[in-house]
Amino acid sequence: MMSVHLLWIALAVSNPVDAAVVKVDISREFEGLSYGLTAKLKVDGQDVKAVVDTGARETFFIWRPWYETLVPGGCETILYKCYDCKPDQCAQGPNYEVSFADGSKVTLFEHTGKFASDVGEVSIDFGLTKDYKSPSSKIDPHAGLGLRSSGKSTSGRKTLLDQLVSRKVISTDVFSLYLTTAEHATGKLILGGDDPSLYKGPMSFVKLTGFNIGGGAYPREFVLSDAYLDTGADIFAVPAKFLVTIAHSIATRGKKRFQMRREDGWYVFACTDRQYLPDLTFFMDGPDGSEVPLVITPDAYVEPKPKPGSKDCKLLVDEDPDNEWTIGHPALLGKYFSFRWGEKKIGIAELK
Repeated sequence: MMSVHLLWIALAVSNPVDAAVVKVDISREFEGLSYGLTAKLKVDGQDVKAVVDTGARETFFIWRPWYETLVPGGCETILYKCYDCKPDQCAQGPNYEVSFADGSKVTLFEHTGKFASDVGEVSIDFGLTKDYKSPSSKIDPHAGLGLRSSGKSTSGRKTLLDQLVSRKVISTDVFSLYLTTAEHATGKLILGGDDPSLYKGPMSFVKLTGFNIGGGAYPREFVLSDAYLDTGADIFAVPAKFLVTIAHSIATRGKKRFQMRREDGWYVFACTDRQYLPDLTFFMDGPDGSEVPLVITPDAYVEPKPKPGSKDCKLLVDEDPDNEWTIGHPALLGKYFSFRWGEKKIGIAELK
């Protein structure tokens, strides 16, 4: 998925107690080749799921007539389910195309429906898939819930957040989200504000300054660079010059050294060595020059389960094609993140 800036910081201001927020169930799910952060939604009475994507603006769902033509009965088995126009057929609006970082492209047409939430129903505009192209036959079509900032743009398609604000369902485009550390990680996406009861305050908002693997006994790598937090990404993508260093450090700075090898484009190791893995810590720069550590535990940077029949575990760290730092959704495990696009801030706190 596309990436978004991880920018400056100040102490979080909680959402006014009388302001409405929309809470959406989210979970970490396996689909196709990887894990994704998905939201459970109800649109026109139909249960659908979509990738929670802070790197894209578009909200779209898989159109049942199109997908059932490709895969008869597929809407019952695909993770995201399908949307169908009822009782009549969809009146297809203008087509538009969206591209993603994995090389996939989706062609959509515009549609309007009723989004149901804990504060009632509201009409929203979204896209429906009528074509999907991917560099791999193993990458299935997906649905998306885009949360990237619209910036100062006053034209084009509005994000779901923008639509909820303009329809006065919520009062601000601030949103937050969190994931538990359970094997099947679950959490909430909170549209319209924060829930201070869920995190250990105060919250910090940050910029990347370096990283460390294995704790204080080992030297820190200084970066002094912007990073990107992209919940649509399922990995930690790093500049090419740091990839080997990170993989080697993970294999040698834990409780015991073990062998890490490159296979099919990924770093893998014997799952029996998983118990020896060290923490990976990103250091962030606070508003007053203070240092804010973001500790990534092994459960977040290693694939949750090996592939069926395999005894190898995969490192969820890879080279970034744009030579940048991208922090994917696994960083959310055990954390609470608050996005304040209007203030150019992203906040981080430990989950209670």
